Amino acid sequence: MLGFSVVVFVAIELSSQAERALNEFEREVVKCPSVSYCGFVSGDTDFLIMLNVESFEDYDRVYRRELSMLPHVSRIRSSFVIREVASRSTPPIVFQDRAEGR
Repeated sequence: MLGFSVVVFVAIELSSQAERALNEFEREVVKCPSVSYCGFVSGDTDFLIMLNVESFEDYDRVYRRELSMLPHVSRIRSSFVIREVASRSTPPIVFQDRAEGR
C-alpha cells in the first residue's frame, strides 16, 4: 500500500565490539531514514536491520547512501524476502494463554 514491495534483512558486522564502536554505530543508525528496525544480536552478526524498500534499485541507493556510511562497519550481508510466510502483529497464542493465566 505504501509502495514498499521489497523487505530486506541486513546483517551488520562491526570491525570492533568495543563500547565506543557500538555506541557510535547505534547513534548513527537511528538517523538512517530507511531503517525500519535495528537490533543488537548474538552470534556472528552484531546488528540485524530490517528495511522496506521499493525496489532493488532503491536498496542499492540505501546501501550506498546510508548503510555503507555507518561507522565501524566491516561487513554487510543482505537477504531479500522472496515470500512472506507468516506475519503477526499480536503475540502467538501460547503467550496470550500465559498472560491470561491459563
